[in-house]
Amino acid sequence: MKTVDRIVSLVPSWTEAVFDLGAGDRVVGVTKYCVHPADLPERVERVGGSKRFDVDAVTRLRPDLVLVNDEENRLEDVERLVAAGLTTLDLSPRTVADTARHLRRLGAALECCGAGIMDRGRDAGAKVLAAVETAEAALDGLDAPFPVAYLIWRRPWMSIGADTFVHDMLRLAGAANVAGDAQDRYPTWDDAALAACGARAVLLPSEPYTWKEAEVADVAERTGVPAVRVDGEAFSWHGTRTPAGIRTACQTIAALRAESA
Repeated sequence: MKTVDRIVSLVPSWTEAVFDLGAGDRVVGVTKYCVHPADLPERVERVGGSKRFDVDAVTRLRPDLVLVNDEENRLEDVERLVAAGLTTLDLSPRTVADTARHLRRLGAALECCGAGIMDRGRDAGAKVLAAVETAEAALDGLDAPFPVAYLIWRRPWMSIGADTFVHDMLRLAGAANVAGDAQDRYPTWDDAALAACGARAVLLPSEPYTWKEAEVADVAERTGVPAVRVDGEAFSWHGTRTPAGIRTACQTIAALRAESA
């Protein structure tokens, strides 16, 4: 088994997971968007953003393992890391349940970092599957999914398609993603398409874009339905945070459903 003494994480949610599983003392580099844990040690170097991290800075840190994600990181940059001889671990779940498999993979990769880490990875995965099962069971009591739009950008308006983690999180929470039939994974709309999207509520997550009050009001006016800021970490972060994210997403959609009744 390869020793993993130095870890660079280029994915905020998996940075959090590494610390939660007990291998945080091996982390030597993260992105500027890695905000959990809040008390990240000062010794950990920031290597830029997720989309545009500094490849040379990562290489200089001589990591034994680099955590990457095919949505957070650009393929060409990851390929440069591999060409430099670095070992990468791609953790890119497309569904909420698939997070469990990736937590087990992470635990196995970090087994050499401390006793019990592999078991904690398995346990964290089991918690994800239990939360998914609970949410799935609650769907049986619903008459129909609650139609929502989930906007991640403006100018142009950008939503999320079916082949995304967020789409599956919405489904689990009892919502129907009105952009779910789009050909693109991240479809864009003009003003007319936004106004006619058919949602009964528009969700404006706290990331990757920070929505201002005036913009929230503008979306509500354009669509004629409530526009609500929601916790982007709950809906889009995969890792040890996922079970709590499922519960938050379910509560959010249930509240919107009740308000619209």
